[in-house]
Amino acid sequence: MAELRQKVTLLKGWSDISKENPDGPPTFYRHRSDNPGVLQVSFAEHKGGEIPNPTEDDLKAMSVKDGEKFGWGEVVEVNSGSCAFGKYGTAVFQSPEHGRSQIWHASDGKSFFLVTLLAAQDAEEIAEAQEIVNMLDARIEEKPKWKFW
Repeated sequence: MAELRQKVTLLKGWSDISKENPDGPPTFYRHRSDNPGVLQVSFAEHKGGEIPNPTEDDLKAMSVKDGEKFGWGEVVEVNSGSCAFGKYGTAVFQSPEHGRSQIWHASDGKSFFLVTLLAAQDAEEIAEAQEIVNMLDARIEEKPKWKFW
């Protein structure tokens, strides 16, 4: 039996703090930053029905729409590109209440990663978060076959 497993590769200086947010998505931060933001990664696996096959423009539009829905402020940048998982769209927001926030939607044509980086101001942290998004992946892993008799 096969199972789709997501893989988040962290760079040196990043830590997994998911245990501090047990009801939330996997959560990470860059402890080398003076005032680190929070990087959260969610995954939605396509399990049937019509294959969404989003374009980079679709992924950018999804990022803008979600950031606006979250009330993160004014859109200051929208971008897209390729990543290990497939392609992504991203939007950067700025507001006095939330500072700088960024959201990515990445897709392999079927499944999706949703990544948010909240309150990050450090340029290196922002660049490294993009590197982490670029390395996101999901692989099919075979579950062990057990015989019970």
